[in-house]
Amino acid sequence: MLDKLTSTQTSCFFAVVFFFSIQISYAVLVFQQFRILDVLFISSIFLLLLTSLTILMIISQPKVSVSKEKGNHIAPAIFLTLLLVLLANSTSDQFLKYYPTFPMLQADIGRGWHQDSAYHVSIIQSILRTGFPSISQHEDPLIIYHVLSHYIDATMLGLTSLEPWDSYGLLFHLKETLVLSLLLVFFAVAAENLKPLLLFSLVILFLPAVIGSWHLIGSQGEWFATVLTIAISPVIFGIISDRIPISPINLGLLLIAIPLIAMAKVSAGFCVALILSISLILIKPKSASIYFVIFSWALFFVTYSSFFAVAETRSQSTLWLVKYILAGADGFSKTAFSLIMISFLISYLSGRRKNQIVFASGILSLLILIIVFLIHDKLLRPDLNAFLRGFNLFFLLLVIQSVCSLFLDKVSIPDTKEIGTKFIAFICVFLLAGALILPRVNLWNPNLNFVARLALLHPNEAVLPANLGYKETSILSVNRFSEHSVFDFHSDQPFSHLRRSVREVLAFNNLTESDVLLFIPREVYTGEFRRLFDPDSKLSFSYGLVTSAIIGIPLLHGIEAIRGRYGLSDYEPSAEWTSLEEFFRDDVCRFGKSVLVVTVIDPAKIDFYPC
Repeated sequence: MLDKLTSTQTSCFFAVVFFFSIQISYAVLVFQQFRILDVLFISSIFLLLLTSLTILMIISQPKVSVSKEKGNHIAPAIFLTLLLVLLANSTSDQFLKYYPTFPMLQADIGRGWHQDSAYHVSIIQSILRTGFPSISQHEDPLIIYHVLSHYIDATMLGLTSLEPWDSYGLLFHLKETLVLSLLLVFFAVAAENLKPLLLFSLVILFLPAVIGSWHLIGSQGEWFATVLTIAISPVIFGIISDRIPISPINLGLLLIAIPLIAMAKVSAGFCVALILSISLILIKPKSASIYFVIFSWALFFVTYSSFFAVAETRSQSTLWLVKYILAGADGFSKTAFSLIMISFLISYLSGRRKNQIVFASGILSLLILIIVFLIHDKLLRPDLNAFLRGFNLFFLLLVIQSVCSLFLDKVSIPDTKEIGTKFIAFICVFLLAGALILPRVNLWNPNLNFVARLALLHPNEAVLPANLGYKETSILSVNRFSEHSVFDFHSDQPFSHLRRSVREVLAFNNLTESDVLLFIPREVYTGEFRRLFDPDSKLSFSYGLVTSAIIGIPLLHGIEAIRGRYGLSDYEPSAEWTSLEEFFRDDVCRFGKSVLVVTVIDPAKIDFYPC
């Protein structure tokens, strides 16, 4: 296959191989709570996904004349690998709190968890247990939220022996590896026969801008939407540039792809659909098949959105929202406006219809998005940011391909525009440097900074730094690095022991997690649970979520109080915490399943009531 690639593409693919190898080695070294074979197996699943998407991206493109230029592919590949390693170590502290390296240890020693993580893992646990998504706080009511991303997570975990909660940080590391590798493949496909130096310049310029604030995988539901958007964007630009025909097969591919992206992250799917719909209409305004596809997408979004529970109304005024957008919307609208400016410059300087279509579809889509948010008071500020992120990712990928096309088009253009074309990269640098969200590249204190990565070089020092308030380091067993062990992950900590005790009860009675319900009384939540796991009492509303996420069994009365976020508004007040005495006033078998009642956590005391 390599003999069919251009010289530039070959360097990119060598870099992907080098980078993936480094990241897997890193995972084996750092995630010491897992067996090496388990880490290698889950890594191979991500590698298989990357390989499949890479092949699809390559074969979907029209054949190009392969450059006969010979050269050393290793040196450029090493340069690109170093860039990817730098970017892999640029994750913000915000998301490091979501994806701790040792989440089970952190919960066990009373240092808490992030409620978002508990929410998403509880959904993954439900899919593994029953096949459909739920947060399982009072039996298993259906919740439709980023379902495809959660199903992909559940499928990968189902193929392994890894615990969903324990491996949450490991999966984030591998998703980061997958997305960065796939982005480099995207550049290789978009660049085709570009000279290596020019490709490297574009990668250095645009790859950090694509990564941005790391929401593209840091926001849990976005990761698979990001993967699909990157994979399909070369096909979409090929259609816009008339290199790929608008055939029934390609329309069918797009018809399926958009709902898949939306089921991973609805905001991302909607933005891709909006930009693509306008582009297709501009290309073929009289095509009935295009309007059929657009109507099908609209019908899907109307139907799919009906499953979302809307419990809040925006409290801010329309004027406040306008000011928020003009002020930058946490940087996301600022990025969108900058991309529109860059696209306009490209379309003006090139004079090519494809670049004009990209610009027109971008500015019209952005206007539509803003108008929708101004008139729809059920869409909140986080929703606006999510939709802007979806717009920015897809439109930036189109802009990158437009820039590449400036150097790939073999046509004569007026002298004034030729001068402008040669300086377009510098104009883009100026705009991007001043406006786009760039990652905080941090090589020496990278994405496991709260586990003190440098402690791997100093194994006899404590590896939990003070900035997260870890004090009980005596609870840990810190051994020499040469013994390949930093922590003792097998000690009898409270949450780990509770999970193991629950499974022992199930095994003794020949039951599975889907056969039973778990009840923890209010007095246990407010007493022992809080004392052991949340001494600062900051996470009480997520006690049920984290219990479901770690143990993997649907709860009874797992909600502290009904609230608008995290799917809790789907429940009735009867799902809230209740005392042991109140619980036994009615028949314990009224829920139709056997019940496990936790009366003591440390050491675990569990009463089993068969039904």
